[in-house]
Amino acid sequence: MRINIDKTNVDTLKDLDEYFNKMGWYSNKNFYANAAAVDSETFNPAIITKAELVKRTLELKDSCNSSIFSYENFATDILNRCLVSKDYPFKRVSYCSAQSGLLIFDPLGDVYSCWDEVGQAPNRIGTYDAQGIKFNKEVVLFWLSRFPGSIEECSVCPYALIHTSGCAMHARQASGTMFSPACESFQEYFPDILSNAYQNIEDLIMDKKRKNSMTKLPILR
Repeated sequence: MRINIDKTNVDTLKDLDEYFNKMGWYSNKNFYANAAAVDSETFNPAIITKAELVKRTLELKDSCNSSIFSYENFATDILNRCLVSKDYPFKRVSYCSAQSGLLIFDPLGDVYSCWDEVGQAPNRIGTYDAQGIKFNKEVVLFWLSRFPGSIEECSVCPYALIHTSGCAMHARQASGTMFSPACESFQEYFPDILSNAYQNIEDLIMDKKRKNSMTKLPILR
């Protein structure tokens, strides 16, 4: 469940978490509550930043064991790739599938790469009809050429292979070109979510060790 959050409703997250728990939804393994900033703070400073939202969800987890998350998965995923994967963990170079060949067909015969741009004809990457697809190769090339190495600021960023330059659409809205970074406070909140994710892994390991040690205790009669 995606929860759109801004400064007008962020204080209700605790109530929402309590409601989900009361309804028993958290006991369903397929239920996941994800809070998301409704817009990019890059071009709308009135919207809550991702760093602010992460701070709130981490605080709720510490204070009342909330199960609502926001952008913590960035750290969880990277730790899993580093600690579990036997292969090189930093293979991903694009922020989303819009930069790696996603095709979205709208009912009007237009093709888009980004789901947030559907209906904006100037941003389409092609058209389709009974004869097939006709791509705008120049626009397609823009999408497929964006990666951290193609953006000067990102090419020297220590988070380049983790955040992979951010959302291309947000970058273009903020600067006029998608070949610019959309950091959106990532460098501010990533250290916090990384330490939190590592602590969660350590807690799981320690809990498993405790359970194993208890099973080996002699039974007193």
